[in-house]
Amino acid sequence: MLSNDVIYWLIIGAAFALTAVIALAVMKWTDKFAFAFGISFLANFVIFMIGSFWWNGLYAGVQRMFGLFGFWIAFVNIEVLVFFALFIMKKKQS
Repeated sequence: MLSNDVIYWLIIGAAFALTAVIALAVMKWTDKFAFAFGISFLANFVIFMIGSFWWNGLYAGVQRMFGLFGFWIAFVNIEVLVFFALFIMKKKQS
């Protein structure tokens, strides 16, 4: 059985992998930067909202606060990485 901490990191890892794959695939198929970023943002948001609600139900106090803070830092970091990956991909295509 996986501990809650392992599940926490698996959620963050899955969010990174799925968001990046979705963003790059949509960008490759449509060549639309804003659309690809929007779809990946939505996927990332849904994953992190589910993870945040899960974590929020497990703990109280400082542990809950730091866990949620970690989720949202990861959310922003993933979006920045996806933005620059899409930007580079757009520059190479034009």
